[in-house]
Order: sequence, then structure tokens, then C-alpha cells
Amino acid sequence: MTYNGIIHDWYAGACDEYLKLCPNDLLAWHPIEWGSENGYHTFDFLGAGKPDEKYGVRDFKKRFGGQLVNFGRYKKIHSPSYGWLRGGLKCGGESNESMV
Repeated sequence: MTYNGIIHDWYAGACDEYLKLCPNDLLAWHPIEWGSENGYHTFDFLGAGKPDEKYGVRDFKKRFGGQLVNFGRYKKIHSPSYGWLRGGLKCGGESNESMV
């Protein structure tokens, strides 16, 4: 998805039997290269997990360079009773990093 000079990456993955061919690298590299050739200035990998928790996907994304940014995380619960049923009502303030 593209908007305002930014390519937003969504989920991608490959079957285990093909991982030795590095398809996930190609799934990221091709739109980065295309974007560079077509005037896009940012490739946003989107989420990189919570900064204080181990998250292997973050390591994969870091291999492409760029900078780690933290825009925060917001959680809105539309039904308070649903929040209580799921283990308590929690409000925003959680942190979420993203690779751009």
C-alpha cells in the first residue's frame, strides 16, 4: 500500500520448505527497490513489537537498515464489559516500535 511517498508493508511469509531461498528477503527488497526507482522516500515495515520484549521479526527488519521509530500504541475498547471479560480493562500507553 502506498500513500504520500510512503510504502507501507503488510504481512508476508513463506513456506518453511522454501526458506533456504530467502523469499521473505525478496518480498521486502522488491518494493524497496521499486519505491526508490519511483520517487518514494520511505518504506515502512510497520510494527516491530514492544521494545522490551524479544521479537525475531524486528531482527529481520533491522537487516534492511533504516531507523527504529516509536509512535506509541493506542488501544480503544468499545465495550467495557468485553474488556473485563478478557482479563481486565486496560488503557493505552503501551509502546510499539516500527522500522522505517
